[in-house]
Amino acid sequence: MTRTKKHLTLAVIVAALATTGVVSLAQGEDPAQPVAKAPVATTDAIVKAQAVLGAARGPAVTLPANVAKGVPAGGELGLDPTQARAIASPNAERSTDVWYVVPGTKGVCLALPDGGACTSYEGLRQNGSLWYAEPTGGPGHYTNDTPWDQRPWIVRGIVADGAATVRATGASKQQTVTAKAQDNAFYLDLPYGGDDLTVQDAAGATLAHQQVMTPATAQ
Repeated sequence: MTRTKKHLTLAVIVAALATTGVVSLAQGEDPAQPVAKAPVATTDAIVKAQAVLGAARGPAVTLPANVAKGVPAGGELGLDPTQARAIASPNAERSTDVWYVVPGTKGVCLALPDGGACTSYEGLRQNGSLWYAEPTGGPGHYTNDTPWDQRPWIVRGIVADGAATVRATGASKQQTVTAKAQDNAFYLDLPYGGDDLTVQDAAGATLAHQQVMTPATAQ
């Protein structure tokens, strides 16, 4: 499958949020790394993010150019890219990319070198997570005619404070994959299409449950 890379304009993001509350981002692929910045005055955006995400309490960083161009300032969520925080991939064996949390006055974005997603703070609390999913494996693993729930997928995302694990259940309801949350981030490597996603706390209690992957998540 060929994935189409695109850059979402502010107008597109605003329109998508108005209708769905969640929007995906897509960036280029420059292998730039974050640059730590000197402490800056705390903004309303980062105060809101810190109330939900522990990862937002770290030092602000400058977004790499390939990531920054996919995250415009302002918009429906009042995004402030100058207050971005970097988080390490929770699965260094499979992904060495640096991930970014971009706060806003009304919501937050997960910005990745090759994509991302945004939602409101209320949406993050209700759903328990914000994620970006994409089929993986390439030619030989599936074709364009392979049903989405039979393809291998990677799901990268963030969870609200209090979440300890994220579990994906296959469409057959007979397969599950569980990942630990690390600095509000999680990485799921699925051998199949997922049917739902469950976020749990350290005691195993369910915090949130949502449908995870549909054909629309493939960019």
